[in-house]
Amino acid sequence: MWKITLICGKELRAYFGAMMGYIILSAFLAVSGVAFFYWVNQFRTSSMRPVFQIVSVVLLLTSPAITMRLLAGEFASGTSDLLRVSPITPLQIVLGKFLFCLCMVIIMLVCTCDLPLLLLHYGTPDMGAVLAGYLGLFLAGSFFCSVGLFASSLTRNTALASVAGVGLLLALLLLPGGKTFPLAAALSPFTHFSGFAKGVLDTSDVAYFALGILFFLFLTTRILRLRQRI
Repeated sequence: MWKITLICGKELRAYFGAMMGYIILSAFLAVSGVAFFYWVNQFRTSSMRPVFQIVSVVLLLTSPAITMRLLAGEFASGTSDLLRVSPITPLQIVLGKFLFCLCMVIIMLVCTCDLPLLLLHYGTPDMGAVLAGYLGLFLAGSFFCSVGLFASSLTRNTALASVAGVGLLLALLLLPGGKTFPLAAALSPFTHFSGFAKGVLDTSDVAYFALGILFFLFLTTRILRLRQRI
């Protein structure tokens, strides 16, 4: 476990030791804040549901920026060759990088906690629905990061990793839904996030994100193992 936390700490220091972490965090907070104040001011409502929907899309676009250099940067710099002969396994590397992603998602969401507190001060929002929405954002953000981490394992070009991550996530976002394509709708993360945004906790939605995260982490680990053999 300490190897996983060591990798996570290394990535946190790398991101917040430079400007990258602050740029990503600032962009996320700026868009989230604008969406919140526009919605509340425009419609005079104390519901966070539309804001959660917008923030989930912002998370989708932000996650590949977080993950793009996590593995692709290692391949480009050659540090992955050192990891190949180290006692750290591919699974530990993937879990360490993913733990860093979870920390980033938590930091971003915690920094938006002032928004529902403002609603609570001036209105009467359903705090149960707010907590459900934040749980949904955490699960969705974690899922997006697992997809971005998978995309980062496919190339040594960080820009290409970011584009691939956005492309994969947009493909999931744009899956057709409704009664015509029920299977496609079931595969879309936003179908499962919508319940959280409404304040509804459904075990099937939680299972979707959990299994999706495990699936992409498994694929990423397999790719790292294949790279070690080459």
